[in-house]
Order: sequence, then structure tokens, then C-alpha cells
Amino acid sequence: MTAAWRRLLDLLRRARAEHASPVQISVAVAAGLFACCSPLLGFHCFIALALATLFRVNRLWAAVASQASIFGILRPPIVFVEIELGHHLRVGSWAPLDLATIVQRAPSLMLDWAIGSLPFGLTIAALGGVVTYGVIGATAAIKRRRSRPLEPSSGSTPSCSRSPAR
Repeated sequence: MTAAWRRLLDLLRRARAEHASPVQISVAVAAGLFACCSPLLGFHCFIALALATLFRVNRLWAAVASQASIFGILRPPIVFVEIELGHHLRVGSWAPLDLATIVQRAPSLMLDWAIGSLPFGLTIAALGGVVTYGVIGATAAIKRRRSRPLEPSSGSTPSCSRSPAR
């Protein structure tokens, strides 16, 4: 059991260190978010891993970001926006989405979903990548400040406290 645990921890350590520059992690998150917006439900993680491998970025972060709509919490609003966007791009007007229309026009709405997923996914990916880069930069700046010794404000060397003479 301990050998398997050590192997798992080593695998996780290597996955975290793979292509781990701020830019590479930001691109990985962007790839994962783009995959998350795909209408190919159930394949988001595989798409994210393929994109991360293609772009030579961190696959762990891409896989994590591809699960942004996990448990269906964000999936319905994402699908709604993608269908409306795709329909507007294809026809020039917004789609009336009520239950009867959805059932009646399911094939064309699937096409709208596929069309709308591209610009929506690219937008979400770009925003997520920029935010990730900003967070990584801010975190690195905080770490640098914490690791630096404090310098006196006047530029002079700090005085040593003298112990009273005995």
C-alpha cells in the first residue's frame, strides 16, 4: 500500500511540475475552459488533455479547468447562451426557447449549440487565461515580498540593541 501511495504522490508531483511556467499554466487553464464549453458532453476532459498535449502545456491544470461546469450547476446557463449565440450568428435573431420549440426544432438547435460554442468557448478561455495569469503573477509577487528581509526605510543599516553594561 505504501509503495502505491508513494507512486501516486510522485505522479501528482510530476503532473504539477510539468510545463509549469505562468504562461503555460494560463494557456492550460484556457484550453480546459474552452473544452468545458464544448457540446460534446462527457468528453471535456479528453478534449482538454488533447489540447494541452498539442500546445505543450500543463495537462493537470487543463483537466481541472475542463470540469468548471461540473455537476450541471453551470451547464444549463452555458448551453442556453451557446444556443442563443449560435442562433443569432446563424439566423440574425434570438431563438425563442420554450419547451415546444426545443422539441420541435431540436436538430437546428443542436447546430446552433455547436456554432455558439466556438465564440463563447474562446471568450471564456481568453478571460480565464488572463485571470489565471494575473492570479499567478500576484501570488508570485506576494511570495517574493514575504521572502525578502525587511529593509529600513531610511536606507541606513539597522542599529543593534545594546545590552546594558554590567
